[in-house]
Amino acid sequence: AASSSQGPTFDGRLKPDVMAPGTAITSASSNGALDCATVQLQGTSMAAPLSAASAMLVRQYFVEGFYPTGARSSADRRKPTGALMKAMLVQSAQLLRGERNGVPLKQEPSDIQGFGRIQLDQVLHDTPNSLLVFDSRRVSL
Repeated sequence: AASSSQGPTFDGRLKPDVMAPGTAITSASSNGALDCATVQLQGTSMAAPLSAASAMLVRQYFVEGFYPTGARSSADRRKPTGALMKAMLVQSAQLLRGERNGVPLKQEPSDIQGFGRIQLDQVLHDTPNSLLVFDSRRVSL
C-alpha cells in the first residue's frame, strides 16, 4: 500500500526486509450480524498475517524433516532458529517490477521493497536441491 512504511532505519539498515500482499485483501468482518461477512482492507494489518504464516511454513518444513531431501524424514527433523527462518524468507524474496509514484522500482534490494515479495516455492522444495543450511544456537557475549 502507498501508506506502508519504508526505510532506511535511523541506523541505516534496509527496511522492509521482505514484502507480502497487503492491498485489497478480503478479510473477516465483525459487522455484528453473525453472518460471516467479509470486507476488503489494506495495509500492514493485512500483510502481516501472510508474512507470519510464511514463517510458520518455513518452520514446519524443518520441524517435520523435509530438509534436505524434500521428503518427510524423522531423522532430518530440526528446530530452526529465528535467524534461519528470517534468512529463508529473505532468500525466497522476488523483486517486484513496475513503479511506485511514477518512479520505476529498483531491481536490487531497496528501502521500498526490501528484498522483494515472499515466494516460498523458491526455497521450500519437494525434491533434493542445492539449498545448503547452517544453523547454530551458540550465543556469545
